[in-house]
Amino acid sequence: YICGGSSAMFASCCIHPIDLTKVRLQLIGQGSTKANPSTLGVVRDIIAKDGVSGMYKGLSASITRQATYGTARIGLYSAFSDYVRSQPGLGGSEGANLPIHWKFLTSFSSGAIASAIGNPFDVALVRMQADGMKPVEERRNYTGVFNAVKRIISEEGFASLYWGYAPNLLRAIAMNVGMMATYDEVKEFCTSQMGSGLHTNLASAGAAGFFCAYFSLPFDLIKTRLQNMKPLPG
Repeated sequence: YICGGSSAMFASCCIHPIDLTKVRLQLIGQGSTKANPSTLGVVRDIIAKDGVSGMYKGLSASITRQATYGTARIGLYSAFSDYVRSQPGLGGSEGANLPIHWKFLTSFSSGAIASAIGNPFDVALVRMQADGMKPVEERRNYTGVFNAVKRIISEEGFASLYWGYAPNLLRAIAMNVGMMATYDEVKEFCTSQMGSGLHTNLASAGAAGFFCAYFSLPFDLIKTRLQNMKPLPG
């Protein structure tokens, strides 16, 4: 859990500007027929308006999300996989590679549980990243992740922390299956063909990253738009 969570938090710090750009691209053109700008166009616009520091808006929410969701997603997958290996009745054996169907099931279940834990911080993250797109008078101006969570509860009710949960659940499942199961499967194949080492780890991580993004992106788009919504006037 410690290794998985700390690596997820470090990775989140590294890729936050890319994630911010992705969220802005997903929200631009919402309810509009205008063509979306390029990725570089979005980056230039963020830097022009808010400076380089604008590329790190919502970082506190991103780190908190990975401290909860990322830790649970990676840690539970490892724990579930180890449990299956320790149960001969389930077809596992200590130290052996899991069959692909068990990799799917353990990654599926760990992703589903993690999404329930991390959804409130995901809502806070999307809103903090999207705030700079709005006119000044419409911005939420959250000062940090816990201020965001507190205000969402007081202004919109606790249930608003779980807006977009259904697509976020599907996203987490697709992401974990695409990432964890693919990584293990490709690593086992590459190790048998090329031996262990950095080249095997890089090939496995590259394949896992591609399938993780490919499987989860449609659900990610839906949950981002839902989580950024404002409640209708009562």
